[in-house]
This record gives sequence, C-alpha cells and structure tokens, in this order.
Amino acid sequence: PEDSIKYQMAMRTDLMVVLDDFTPPDATYEEAVVSVNRTTLWAKRCKEEFERIMKIRAGEPRPYLIGVVQGAYFDDLRRKSIKELVEIGFDGYGYGGWPMKDGKFDIATAELIAREIRGRTQGSAPTLLYGLGIGKPDDIVKCVNLGWQIFDCVLPTRDARHGRLYVY
Repeated sequence: PEDSIKYQMAMRTDLMVVLDDFTPPDATYEEAVVSVNRTTLWAKRCKEEFERIMKIRAGEPRPYLIGVVQGAYFDDLRRKSIKELVEIGFDGYGYGGWPMKDGKFDIATAELIAREIRGRTQGSAPTLLYGLGIGKPDDIVKCVNLGWQIFDCVLPTRDARHGRLYVY
C-alpha cells in the first residue's frame, strides 16, 4: 500500500487511488469478507502514507485520494466497506470489484454505493464517485444520473483499437 502511494506521488498525479483487494465475481461470502477487511487495512495504510508525504510537500497542490468500495454482490459487505472507508476519510470513493452481474452492468450496486456514500458524507466537502471499470456509454449515463462523476475503463480504448465506434 505504501509503495502504491509513493509511485503515484512520484508521477505527480492529481487523482490517486488506494490499493485495494479486488473481490472476484465468484467469491464466496467468506472470501468477500477477507477482501473487504484487507481493502480497509490497505486503505488506512495508503491514507497514512499519503498524509506523511503531503506533510513533506507542504504548499504543493494536494491530489485527490480515492478509497475503493469492495464487497462483491453482498450488500451488507458493501455497506461495511463504505462505513469503514468513510471513517478513514477520502476525497471520493470508487466502485470496486466486478461491475457486471448476470451479463449486465450491476446498476443496483452502483445505486447502493452512491446512496450510502451520500448518506454518510452529507454536510462535508463534495465527494467524488469514481466508476472503476465502467465504460459502456449506456452504463456511464445511468451512473451519471446517480451522481457518479469519474470513469475509467479499458473498453472504449479497446473498442477503438478494433475499429468500433459508438453512435446514437
């Protein structure tokens, strides 16, 4: 976790993502619990390293730091992850894990994350919502309507390399 932050700081990025433990889509509940716990532990370590470096770089622009919500398809684990990450405190929160369910985008989890984070961060500075791995235009539009602002995914670049073009 500390090296992840050091590398991102060395690149002088303006948005950084903490190291998280990707929960595979076929994870059992017990495996997802381990992933959420590890993600929280790593998030704390990342935040501590981030703050340590920012003290050294006093006066320099402060990058945004994003925590990543894990929990697979288990709503209670997503809520646990959100609660623990909000307690640590980040500038934004990412949709971690596999964003597909039964061959379609898992909009229910995107909605749960957005709702829970808004409920826990009301009254604080604006909170960014970051859709990691969300790249289909229709899915991005659905997420924007829920308040998500940032997206990154290999899909648009991969499609462009293969000559595909999105049109309405």
